[in-house]
Amino acid sequence: MWAEFKERRGPDEKLKKEFDVLRRNVLYCGIANDIPVELHKLRTFLVENDFVERPHVTQFFDKWLSSPWVVRGIPVVNAFTYEQIEVLVQELRRLQL
Repeated sequence: MWAEFKERRGPDEKLKKEFDVLRRNVLYCGIANDIPVELHKLRTFLVENDFVERPHVTQFFDKWLSSPWVVRGIPVVNAFTYEQIEVLVQELRRLQL
């Protein structure tokens, strides 16, 4: 019952703020090679706080957070094309908890 109430109420402010910081770290990552590292941090947050099961998060997770370099959290040269980064930025800006 408590879980249902919490789900309807949504995440608390601390989690929302942490999510926003992680999202901004990806959005404003100045070095494209480091995007997988920042996405890894976001991935870890979503998994640890049980947000992956939400349909809109699941779609984003499957598309952007499931690649081996993101799972490992390592910098990779040319992990994403310029066009992919543009789409990632758009989708990440729309992603909410």
